[in-house]
Parts: sequence; structure tokens; C-alpha cells
Amino acid sequence: MRVHARWMRGLVVVSIAMATFAVAAKEPVNVQATRKEFGDAYRQENWDRAVELGFQLEALVPNSSREQYNLACVLALKGEVDAALDWLGRAAANGFHQLPFLEADSDLEAVRDLPGYQIVRTMIAENRQHWREEVYRSAASAPPLTVLPEPTAGGKPHPLIIALHGFGDTAANYPRLWGPVAEDFGAILVVPNGLRPVGAGRGWGSVDEAEAVVEAALDYAREN
Repeated sequence: MRVHARWMRGLVVVSIAMATFAVAAKEPVNVQATRKEFGDAYRQENWDRAVELGFQLEALVPNSSREQYNLACVLALKGEVDAALDWLGRAAANGFHQLPFLEADSDLEAVRDLPGYQIVRTMIAENRQHWREEVYRSAASAPPLTVLPEPTAGGKPHPLIIALHGFGDTAANYPRLWGPVAEDFGAILVVPNGLRPVGAGRGWGSVDEAEAVVEAALDYAREN
């Protein structure tokens, strides 16, 4: 069904019904064990051990931007700031795109004033833009489930509810849950599916990913 643009009054209600945003992929036992040791060393502020384990993880999972970023953090905390910047650059070259995380991460305070940091930051910002564009395209290629209310007298605009399904669930189950609420408000109900397969359902990879899915759902509602 098509949603006429004049019915829309902007985003009135956004409902996020998710148990979690991410699920760890199935990994070899040695990677899981080393990652746990790394986390323990980090919490204990044992930077020598954390750096040692960070290099082990990078060898176990080569070219992983996640492991390279974490290694950069513990190197910075150990005081090896030039090496930290080098590994942060490697993470950027391998696609690290979590710019908000980078900018809020106190572990990297000592790196931010180094020559070259802004170049790496720009790389990560570009990665984030490209990643969001890919997520948006994926979300836009699968139109969200849409439930329209009864037309109002005089074509008065309807509010819009975007509901994100629970982790491992699907959009198909949500008209039953949110349909009565949308009906009470006289609202258009739009329910996109998460992009990641989780069993028989779908899931959400991160807050950034969910935001891009919501953006695509908003554009779909405006244009259809």
C-alpha cells in the first residue's frame, strides 16, 4: 500500500523493541579464550599483558579492524603512543568505521595530539560514511511492512510510528503488537526488518546500523 506524503506529520513516535543490538559471531575457542584474557588484563590495567594478548589476537584474526583498534587502545594506555597511532591507522585501512566511539574513547587521549591522528580520523569518518551508505542501500532494497490507518476528514496528516522488532523476531509479528497503538493514534505504522539473519528471524548489528534502517524507513514512508 502507498502512503501519501500529505498524511505525514514528521516522526511522532519511534519505538525500539530490541533485546540487544548485536550478537557475537561464532568464533574458534582459542579466539574466544584469548579475547576473554585480553578483557581481564584490560580491566586489571595490566597493560603489558593486554598488549601481548592484543598481538596474539591480531595474529589469530588477521586484518581485523576490531582487534587492531583494541590493540591501539592498550598500546596508548601503556604509553607507546606512536605504535598506538600506527595500529589505529591499520584499523582504519581495514575498514574501522566507529567514529563516535573513537571520539569518545578516553583510552586514546594521548594519541589525539600526534601528527597524523587527524589523517586517521578522516579515514575512519570516510569509512563510516561509506558503511552507512551501504547499510542504507540494503535497508532500502527491502521495503518495510506498512499498515495504513483510515483516511482522515479533509486529508489531515497522520502521525508516523516506526517500530523496530525484537532481536531474532521479524516485522511480520509487529502489527499484532503495535497495530492497536497505531490505530488509537490514527498513525501510519512502519516496521522494517533487521538486516542480519538470526535463526528464523532478524537482528540489529549496532545502534548506527539501526539508525540507518530507520532513516531508510522514513524515506520510504515519505516517498510512497
